[in-house]
Amino acid sequence: MQKKILEIEDEIERRAAFAGDKKSDQLFRNTLENVNMAVCMLDTEGCITFCNDFLLRMTGWKLSEVLNQNWHDLFIPEAKRLAIKSSFEKALANPATPLSWHYESDLMTRQGERRTLSWDT
Repeated sequence: MQKKILEIEDEIERRAAFAGDKKSDQLFRNTLENVNMAVCMLDTEGCITFCNDFLLRMTGWKLSEVLNQNWHDLFIPEAKRLAIKSSFEKALANPATPLSWHYESDLMTRQGERRTLSWDT
């Protein structure tokens, strides 16, 4: 679980540029769905467009409950939500600025428990 969501989204976008090869795209998607780390893709509003089973098992949510929901509102503890959402918005506003962080953050499970994850970008 050493990758940050935005880094994974960037990799997916790079691979999507090569979209002519459907077999390669399917293999990449299968990898994201089956890797033993949390994977989630967000749109520019922070709404979840994809997440893998690992993240769902770790947090207790069902796919139908998280798709199209706001990542920050659903998974980020309220005390940290504004700061993390602000970082997300800054990254979107300045896509040429490289993000290089190592940090830990808490995710909220469906039951309200916290799960600490380490992220690298």
